[in-house]
Amino acid sequence: HVAAPAAAEDPETSAVQEPAAKAAKKSLGAVGFVGLGAMGAGMARSLQGHGFEVHGFDVKVFEAATAVRVAAPRPRPLQRRAWPSRSLAATLGGLEKVPDAAAAREEVRAAIIAGKAPKLVVLDDDPTGTQTVQGITVLTEWSKDALAEQLSAEAPGFFILTNSRALPNDEAFALTKEICDSVRMAAEQVGARYTVVLRGDSTLRGHYPAEVNAAAAALGEFDATVVCPF
Repeated sequence: HVAAPAAAEDPETSAVQEPAAKAAKKSLGAVGFVGLGAMGAGMARSLQGHGFEVHGFDVKVFEAATAVRVAAPRPRPLQRRAWPSRSLAATLGGLEKVPDAAAAREEVRAAIIAGKAPKLVVLDDDPTGTQTVQGITVLTEWSKDALAEQLSAEAPGFFILTNSRALPNDEAFALTKEICDSVRMAAEQVGARYTVVLRGDSTLRGHYPAEVNAAAAALGEFDATVVCPF
């Protein structure tokens, strides 16, 4: 199990404030988490802070606690392995042919230039996301007129800076739903197809899965949610 985050102390009253997830005493479900290193530990604690029951496993912690090595021992010097070998050509020949990556990229570019690809609408919960891109519009307000203008523009997409990471969970949910509702209505107004991406923190310190649920409440349920670190 991952240790719960330390409770905050109010400097005015010196009273200990229990985390919201603990006060609610309601688990959102159990999550198995493998790898509690520099990034994994932060992600696991964030999930636990949101109310999930987190079961963590880390190879180094397990080895230190049990004195049992998880990694396989190295082969002895000059020890010949009895595993059968197979040529690279025979191995690749039995696989389904992989499409040429360069050709696939050109196909995607052509679809974007021709206006056939859905408009990419990125909701960014913190300004750091927009600092990694250039040549793309960043909105700090989401009126239907501003959204309709961007959905009708030639650019393949645009950012909306929500700054929702600084908000409490309930307010972040409401804000994300409000923005997604506005995007949906603006797209219907101009007849645009679109795809919504929620950009958040790499260690899930934002409002996951609240913002995903908010988007689903506004846009309809998804077949799947893809968490894509990049």
